[in-house]
Amino acid sequence: MNNPTHTALCGLYCRDCIPGNDRIYALVEELLREFAATGFANYAAFKAKRSAVFAEFPAAERVLREILRLKCSGSCREGPVSDLGCAVDCPIRKCVLDRKLEGCWQCGERGTCEHIKRSSAFHPGLRENLEAIAKYGMERWSEHRGRHYNWSAE
Repeated sequence: MNNPTHTALCGLYCRDCIPGNDRIYALVEELLREFAATGFANYAAFKAKRSAVFAEFPAAERVLREILRLKCSGSCREGPVSDLGCAVDCPIRKCVLDRKLEGCWQCGERGTCEHIKRSSAFHPGLRENLEAIAKYGMERWSEHRGRHYNWSAE
């Protein structure tokens, strides 16, 4: 069963999006806590004497902290996008709100929309999602969704 709040205005399912994947962030947070608790930075410095790759540990920690900054706290339908991690200047969001629609699936122009066409280059299942939402409704569409990213499993 789909949670409608996880459906973005464009028809993407937010839990398929890397910034919306809560498990990633929980694991990164846990790993950083464990590194701190065990003094892993000191261990990496010691190991760097035998394996140069461990000298890069501080960079790995910076990458993990930067990953945490990617976390999205909700879909674009839930509030000000600057608080959520969504694109602040998203033309699809602006269009949907200007037309007072629940989402692109309600628009008769979705099949020829240039905004959808541009987004589909990165999110190849977007058109499939819009048709599934239109057909099955917000509560039942997600099991029919298309690929989120070009690299996502089919």
